[in-house]
Amino acid sequence: MKKLCFFIFVLIFGFCAKTEKSYEIENKNGIKIIKNYSFLKNDGRCPKLEKEFEIGISDKLLDKKFAEFGTFAVSKIGYIYFFSDKSGIFIFDNKGKFIKNFGKIGQGPEEIAEVSSMYFDGRGRLVICDSGNMKVIYFDSEGNFIKEKKRAGYNSPNFYVLENGNYIKEKSFLEKKTLFIENVLYSKDNKLLVVLSKRKMDNPFTTGDKIPAVYGNMGFMVRNSKIYSFSQQDGYEIRVYNLNGKLIKKIIRVNYKKIKPYERYIKEFESLFKRGFMKEIKNKFYFPKYLPPFHTMTLSDAGYIFVQTYEIDNHSGNYIHEIFNEKGWLLCSIPLPVYSKANSGYQKIKNKRLYTIRYDNSGNQFFTVYKIIGL
Repeated sequence: MKKLCFFIFVLIFGFCAKTEKSYEIENKNGIKIIKNYSFLKNDGRCPKLEKEFEIGISDKLLDKKFAEFGTFAVSKIGYIYFFSDKSGIFIFDNKGKFIKNFGKIGQGPEEIAEVSSMYFDGRGRLVICDSGNMKVIYFDSEGNFIKEKKRAGYNSPNFYVLENGNYIKEKSFLEKKTLFIENVLYSKDNKLLVVLSKRKMDNPFTTGDKIPAVYGNMGFMVRNSKIYSFSQQDGYEIRVYNLNGKLIKKIIRVNYKKIKPYERYIKEFESLFKRGFMKEIKNKFYFPKYLPPFHTMTLSDAGYIFVQTYEIDNHSGNYIHEIFNEKGWLLCSIPLPVYSKANSGYQKIKNKRLYTIRYDNSGNQFFTVYKIIGL
C-alpha cells in the first residue's frame, strides 16, 4: 500500500512539474519557436552593474565642436568612437580619456555626411554607413582611411551593410492614408530578400480616427552572423534570420506583464507636441489601456538579448530589462540605466560592459560605462 501511494505521488508530482515548464520549443517548417512562460528556474545568472567611468561634455570637447553624444561604436579593447556631425569621429580610450579626432565632414572622397550606423566588423575595421553620401566607409582603429563604396541603395536613414555584402535599409510607402515603414534586407546585387520588420501609422493630418499614443518602435541588430529583428506591432516576439534572410528562430514571451500608461510616459510622449505644427495634431492621439509589450532591445556580443520593457523599478527609477540567453531562454530581469527614448543605438553591451547615454535633472548629457558582473 505504501509503495502504491508513493507511486501515485510521484506520478502526480511529475505531472505538475511538467505543466510548470519555463519554456517550450517547437519546430515549424524549419523554424525553431521558443515560447518563454517564465524565468528559467535555478539558473542564478542575473548580472549586477558596477559603474566604471563617465564622460561629460568638457570645454576641451566643445572647442573641437563636439556638442553631444549620439551614434557610437566600441572596439574589442573597449575604445569608444563617437560621431559628431560637425567634426567627424572622436576616440576615447577604455578609461574615458579623449585620444584623438579624425575624419572630415563633407560630400567628397573619404568625407562623412550623415551616419546611419557605425560598428566594428570581424576584421577590426570601423564601418561607417553614410546615408548622406550613399556610401559605406572603412577606417582602421587608428582612424586611417581604408576604402569606401558607393551604392544607390545606401540612401536610407537606417541602413547597415552585412559581412556577406547584403544590406538592410529602411523603406517607406503610402497606401491610401496609411504610412508603412519597413526594414528590408537586400542582396548585394540589390534584390529584395525579406522584410525583417514593419509598422504602419495613420497620417494624423488626414485621418479621422484616433491614433494610439505609442512610439511604434521597430528595429534590428546584427550579432554573430545573425539578424535579430522586432516590431512592437508584432507583440513580444523577436525574429532571428541568417544573413541571407532565412528565418531560423522566433523568441516569444508568453504571459508578459502588461503595463498601463503612467505619468512619466504620458509626460514624455506629450512633450513631442510642444513645438510648431505638432501642436495641431495633439488631440488626434489617445493613450491606450496598455502600452506595447516592450520598448526596444539591445544585444551583447556574447549573444544575450536585453529587452527593455516599459516597467519602471520603484527603487532606482530605471527601466526593467528582461534578459534572454543565446538559446532564447528567459533568464531574469534587472533595472538598467539606459536612454529612455526609441533609439536603441544609444546603448550597447560589449566586452561585458554596458555603454549608455544618460541625462541628469538639468538636461546635461553624460556617457556612462558600467561593468556587467555575473553574466
